Parts: sequence; C-alpha cells; structure tokens
Amino acid sequence: MTLAKHNLVDIVQTVAKLHEPLASTRQIQIELKDADKEFIAETDKQYFHQIISNLLSNAVKFSPDGNMVYISFADSGNTITVSVIDEGVGISAGDQKRLFSGYQKITSQSTGEEQSTGFGLAIVSRLVEKLQGKIKVDSAPNKGTTISVEIQKNVSA
Repeated sequence: MTLAKHNLVDIVQTVAKLHEPLASTRQIQIELKDADKEFIAETDKQYFHQIISNLLSNAVKFSPDGNMVYISFADSGNTITVSVIDEGVGISAGDQKRLFSGYQKITSQSTGEEQSTGFGLAIVSRLVEKLQGKIKVDSAPNKGTTISVEIQKNVSA
C-alpha cells in the first residue's frame, strides 16, 4: 500500500470514463456530483480505484436500461465520503448482512445475464478496511442502492 494525497474526484472521473462504454450500451448515464470541486484525501490510488471500479460496475450491472448512476462526494471534516447511487433492483436487509462476505449468492438479480458471487464486494470491504475507512449500504428491494465509502483525509500508518 502506497499512501499519498490524491484528489478523489480525479480517480473517480478516471474510473467513470472506463465504465462509460458498458453503461452507454445500456443507455445508463453516469453523473458525478460536485466534480468541479477538490476532495483531497490520503489514500492508495490503486486501492481506491479498485473500490470505485467495483462499486460502479455493480451499479451499472444492477440498474435497468435507461437509468442513472450517480456518484457524490461529501467532506465531513476529517473524512471524505464517496457514494455510488443507483436506481436498480435494490438489496434486501437480509442480503445486506451477507453482502461483503464473498461467495454469497444474494436474491437481487442483475438486469442482464450476469451472475454475481459478491466476491468483488468482499474485496472492496477489505480494501476499505486497509485504508482505515468505512463502508455503508443503504438499499431496499426495488428502491435502488447507495454504497458509501468513507475515507480518512489523513491515515495514520
């Protein structure tokens, strides 16, 4: 892990551009809120890139064609929270408890033919933990999902 100061918006914009081709084939738009601001945090660029990439991939995968996926930023003093918000199928409370365990089939179905083991979210959870951050899920069936990652501005080694 290599910690350095990064503008999280720059990393998220890079990830969003990588996911645009798949999103556009399904007429899904990715919108970054507050992308004109700087949200500086001490993080590992590759870890954070992988975290956002997995969350964005899932948001696109589990959203119906023609919907929106939003990415928002919030500065809370010592932390920055990045939230990936979709208008997809949602996740039941029971499935949310197992979401980050890996190799757990959940009842939410993707909108395409893909199947998910949830292993990607287990990796996300571990990477967030290594960055001394927190991850939170807010979802309900047929109400979409918001997954928020809270990153400390200054990580103690």
